Amino acid sequence: MAGLLLGALAMSRFGAAVAPPPVGEATLRTLVAGGPSSDPSLAPDGKTLAFTSIRNGEMRVWIKDLVSGSESALGPSPSSKPIFSPDGTSVLFEKEGSLYRIALATREERLVAREARDGDWSPDGRSVVYMRWQPEASDAGAPLRREVAVIDIGSGQQRSLHSGALVGGIGGAFPRWSPDGKRIAIAITEGQAGVPDRLGLLDPGSGQFEQFALPVSRVAVTKVQGMSWVSARRLALLLADGGGYLGASGRIAVFDVVSKQLRSLLPLLPIGSGIAVAGKGSLVVSLGSLEQSLHQVERTGPGRWGNAAPLTEGPFSDRQPAYSPDGRWLLFSSNRSGNLDVWRLSRESGELQRLTDHEAQDWDPASSPDGRRLLFSSNRSGRFQIWMADADGNSPRQVTDFENAQNPTMTGDGQWVLFTRQDSGEDKIGVWKIRPDGTEATLVARTRNAFVPEVSPDGRFVAFNASGGTAGPRPGVLRPDAVAQVLRLADGRALPLSAPTAYRFRWSVEDGRTFLWAIVPTAEDISVRRFAFDPDRGVTGPGEVVVRGSATRMLESLGVARDGSALTYSQTASVRTQIIQVDGLGDLDQ
Repeated sequence: MAGLLLGALAMSRFGAAVAPPPVGEATLRTLVAGGPSSDPSLAPDGKTLAFTSIRNGEMRVWIKDLVSGSESALGPSPSSKPIFSPDGTSVLFEKEGSLYRIALATREERLVAREARDGDWSPDGRSVVYMRWQPEASDAGAPLRREVAVIDIGSGQQRSLHSGALVGGIGGAFPRWSPDGKRIAIAITEGQAGVPDRLGLLDPGSGQFEQFALPVSRVAVTKVQGMSWVSARRLALLLADGGGYLGASGRIAVFDVVSKQLRSLLPLLPIGSGIAVAGKGSLVVSLGSLEQSLHQVERTGPGRWGNAAPLTEGPFSDRQPAYSPDGRWLLFSSNRSGNLDVWRLSRESGELQRLTDHEAQDWDPASSPDGRRLLFSSNRSGRFQIWMADADGNSPRQVTDFENAQNPTMTGDGQWVLFTRQDSGEDKIGVWKIRPDGTEATLVARTRNAFVPEVSPDGRFVAFNASGGTAGPRPGVLRPDAVAQVLRLADGRALPLSAPTAYRFRWSVEDGRTFLWAIVPTAEDISVRRFAFDPDRGVTGPGEVVVRGSATRMLESLGVARDGSALTYSQTASVRTQIIQVDGLGDLDQ
């Protein structure tokens, strides 16, 4: 599930092809606008640009001659994340989970390291640092962790540099070797959008590792979308405010490794993925945006479904749909107000209402079973917490007070709110429950990453996404690849599910029968499926496909009416990016 979520979040980086206006003395000019493009890397002489681009449906590494303007595909398909060698003669890139290098003169491709990602050259070009997944123990069911490793290009000898600080969450990304070879910078990231990224600095000789927060004024959560060394002392960062689905705005910032200070240089709207130094006071960055719209499918008879009809359109990100208990309203989160707020759409009249109005991010709405209260996640208090308000959004109040709390769902009797916690220590992260008045917080299921729990209508079960191994109050450890979980709340027993990679669950009760709905990805497509569920025996039947094919392209969230008569899903409407050169950043080198 973590991989699926990361895939969706990664696509949010490929996103509008209009450059923002100049800010201050900085000027911007477009280098690449054809196809969603990201991950820029410049040759040492500054005359050639390597980048990732999706063209004719294929993601591959491209090369652009910045003098003549010509572009050509360099790597095979699929390939991504190019990095020029220090001498400019070859390019390191990622293909099918491994690292390769290709010579520009001969276009000869060679394997560098298997099961390796996010590679970067040492300053002398003799070694490559990269990230790789390693099991914590020898048994097949052991959780995985991401570690930093290095390989000598000549001998092929590999060694691990560090792993301990990367165990929590998703791990590290963007390892970048400093020009003097004394440090490797790493973005320490978590699976949940509400947890801010940190910067790690690793000494490749001693293995000493330090971590630093990346605080930005008036920004609750900062996500690293790219890093590049300006000098041995200064590191340029591409930062997103919230990251992924949580916001399109961001900034270029510089971190001084001596003073340990972060300075914001230039706000950007929107943010893509990747940053490279282009000379004194000059950077190349990827800017992008994502548009998502809501589509509804209604049941026309037993086992029959109508065609998908659009409910929302426009240059917005409308997602996380949830039906009110009476089916009259569709709740969803949207950035149509400039930041994320909770909205609702009348299914009868089409009336659109904004329920939350705050400069912070409000998202992932849910209704209480009686329809009188609205639940949502918000970072208006500084970190993401669970909030509750009247159904119309009035009288909001904070329910939780933890390091991070998201994805609320309420039991049928209204007595408990279930949610997830992240960035809270190994003994605290997972699925929790709490009383609506904020008392009796209790751990329900412990897991390295927990996402979007959904309580069954009778309050006896919770379906959620997990990774890294899961343990309830009593059961044993589950395999880390069993990321779709249904847990019986009474004893913590994990139930078998016929689609282990399903995600974003919803429940319905139809003519006395309980059904569990989910998004199910396969090698061929992504579909919405409905599973018959027997609450007495705690088993799910085979999944019935409700919607699949082109109608579910880039589907990542869904809502289902309580009686199962309709479903709404969020679908990517457009994905665009371009690569921009930013000049006149006088503070970049200071």
